[in-house]
Amino acid sequence: MAVLALKVESRNEDLLAKLYSEEKIEQLKAELDALKSMSQSLPHGIFGYLTTTAEEQMQAHLRALSALKDYNNLKDAVNHRITENVQDGLDGVSGGNFEVAGSVLRFKHLIEGRLRDHLRPHARSEMNRFEKEVQKLLLNKLLSLLRALSDGQDVRRAIVDLGHFLDFFRHVSSFKFDRTRFHDALHDFVDGQRRRLEQAISSSSVEEAINATLDLQALFLILATRFSPYKRNVEDLRMRMKNKERWQRLVEILEKTIGENELEDLSRMGEHFAVLEVLPSMPFRDGEIQLPTKEEVKRAYIKQSKQYHMDKQYLPNRQQARISASVRQTMMPKVTGAFEFLQGDANREGFGNRIKGLFLDKLQGLNDKLRFCVEKLLEEQKYAKLRVMLQDLRHVDPRLACKMRISIDRLKKSIQDHVIDEVRKTKESVQAKWQAGFLRELNEDLSKLKQISQELAAYPEIVPDNLIQDISKIVIEEIVAEGRKAHVCISSCESRQEAMACILQFGGHLIALGRICHHLRDFKLRAEEQISHALTLCYEKRWGADFLLQLGMSLGKGKIGDPNTDDDTVAKHLLSSFSQLSDARTVMFNRETSVTRKDIKQTLQEVSSWNVGANGRKERQLAIRKLQEGWEEYDRLFDEYLKKWIASELTQEQLTHQIMATAAQLRAQSGGQWTSEVKAKIPELLAGIFALYAILRSGKAYISALASATNDEEKTEDLLIKPHSVQILTLLCLTGFSNQRIDLENHVMQIRTGEGKSIALGGGAALLALLGFRVRCICYSKYLSQRDENAFSSLFAELQLQNHGSERIVYSTITEYSPLVDRFITIHRCLLVRVGALISG
Repeated sequence: MAVLALKVESRNEDLLAKLYSEEKIEQLKAELDALKSMSQSLPHGIFGYLTTTAEEQMQAHLRALSALKDYNNLKDAVNHRITENVQDGLDGVSGGNFEVAGSVLRFKHLIEGRLRDHLRPHARSEMNRFEKEVQKLLLNKLLSLLRALSDGQDVRRAIVDLGHFLDFFRHVSSFKFDRTRFHDALHDFVDGQRRRLEQAISSSSVEEAINATLDLQALFLILATRFSPYKRNVEDLRMRMKNKERWQRLVEILEKTIGENELEDLSRMGEHFAVLEVLPSMPFRDGEIQLPTKEEVKRAYIKQSKQYHMDKQYLPNRQQARISASVRQTMMPKVTGAFEFLQGDANREGFGNRIKGLFLDKLQGLNDKLRFCVEKLLEEQKYAKLRVMLQDLRHVDPRLACKMRISIDRLKKSIQDHVIDEVRKTKESVQAKWQAGFLRELNEDLSKLKQISQELAAYPEIVPDNLIQDISKIVIEEIVAEGRKAHVCISSCESRQEAMACILQFGGHLIALGRICHHLRDFKLRAEEQISHALTLCYEKRWGADFLLQLGMSLGKGKIGDPNTDDDTVAKHLLSSFSQLSDARTVMFNRETSVTRKDIKQTLQEVSSWNVGANGRKERQLAIRKLQEGWEEYDRLFDEYLKKWIASELTQEQLTHQIMATAAQLRAQSGGQWTSEVKAKIPELLAGIFALYAILRSGKAYISALASATNDEEKTEDLLIKPHSVQILTLLCLTGFSNQRIDLENHVMQIRTGEGKSIALGGGAALLALLGFRVRCICYSKYLSQRDENAFSSLFAELQLQNHGSERIVYSTITEYSPLVDRFITIHRCLLVRVGALISG
């Protein structure tokens, strides 16, 4: 019996040896099919028993039982061996051994295709579990790779993941997955890296260009070695036309990037490394490729020969046994060819040098691009970018750059030479423009030198310490000299007549300082100091107020300075900027706007009003009589306040107290409502507000003019800031003085050019703030907004409406107000509807 058992075991081993290759599995299938058929060969039906003897029936029965036993024994052994192999595959998956996992997967497909009818449920279950694990691993690797490729942030990680995926797929090439998605992602990644290099070169970013080149070299090292087997596998597949076009698109971008012939040569050489699995790598951005040594090539050859050589099949190794004869016949010549190629040092190093030489020709264009870029940046005065370029060059490893055939020192010198030449030419231009008196153009050159000095201060070889000091010293000396001349000019005058005789000479010195103040912003404060000092000296003279008035009028009318230049603009800037000339500003404003002053009846006749709604607008009647009564009350009280103040019967402080007390009483009585009592007091409040404003702005000059021996009544009247009738009527309409409604009506008021919107705005803001409202005055121009606020700041402060920490009146631009507009839109959604509702009430 023992001998029989040994014979059975030996026979099973022989049969199980057929389990691994496709040809032997076919033989094993035939054995199993035959045994299964013999086990089922008992006589069937009554005829079978009648035509055979009992002895024949017994022998047939014994043969069937023996065949059934042999079948079950062999089937159990086959299923056990299948389970062992599947476990090898599971271990390979968990351990990252892609070679084992791939061979087991091929084995699994062969078994399922040939021995399906002879598999136990457990073996089936284990094979399915193994394939799911492989599928899961492949899918995870593919998704990880696609994320890395599409992200584009960590380029090196994407390249490493691509290598791992191709390594894995090389061993499970029969596995199905979404190849088109992979091909599209790889195409976009390659194209993105190609464009990244082009952009770096175009922008002269040396460090980025070197990094992009190294990344592309690492990418094509992967593609030349690991991608070749994948490419051959894909080209053997039958693909739909759309998928084939997407694959061809990938191939074309690879050929376009390094050239079709270069790609073919590198792939042919690189596949030898993949066959022996001695893959070169570029783990660091140092320009070096780690190639296998001759000893590593030899060891890899021995290992691969044991798997694929026909004479090595006797080795007891399930992994080896899973390799079919057809695969051995295909692979062994490739292994031998790869060994013969890689044994030569020149071949290995030649391949590495070919990879390291990729894209270096593109880098040679950096010199020309950098020169063009520097010239353009200098032309556009983008000196900060020049600083960044020089800083970037500091970060570049010069040895690495040398390997890439780039001279960092030469690039640095090229930038420096261009900037030094620009500085030299600009300094020459500064001297010429100063001597010619072209201050506006001089300011542009000084701004240029200042920016260069600030941005490139870390490079003394480019920016010397005295880059701006020389010209600054000259300008400051000129400012002091003009200020001294103005001082000498006016200090020597003893009488108004003497001062008036030298008004043009004195004004000329102010214009000279004003040019510097207006055009050379870096010297503005110094020039303003000299101007203010000279004007203050005038103001302290007994005839100073009258002289300053005449000086301001002459500046405003363009009588001082060169009419062929922009001195007129400079003169107006002087007039609007210095408080010593405020009386002249008032007189000029009143005279310029005198043409818009009309009799109250004529003004009321020209006022028109409309109701605006969803159906358009309709003209409506105004309460003309009520508005006229309001104006007359205002006009009477305004004149009364001023006369009392002139006669010293009413002080500025008493008027302020009276206005604030009236407003406080109204706030207390109305309880926050816009009552008839409130509206009835509006003319009185407006009269007090504008009378106080006139006193604050021009009261001192008015009193001085009245006391002057050269008093001109008409000129004296021009010194007072007195609102026009249209301004007061506007405020009466806005505040509902002539309306019977209790609440305020929504209004949009239009005041024509020259009729004094700023005066109405300031007085109206003071009125509403006194009655308890918070007021925001909005203008499109920051300059105009600040000008209007400055004009009324003394009034707001006197009435305690704009003290620090409790500002009830705020001037701002539309853009500064925009956060509130955004909030309004967010809350109310449709702005157009809301504006319409706001206007229509």
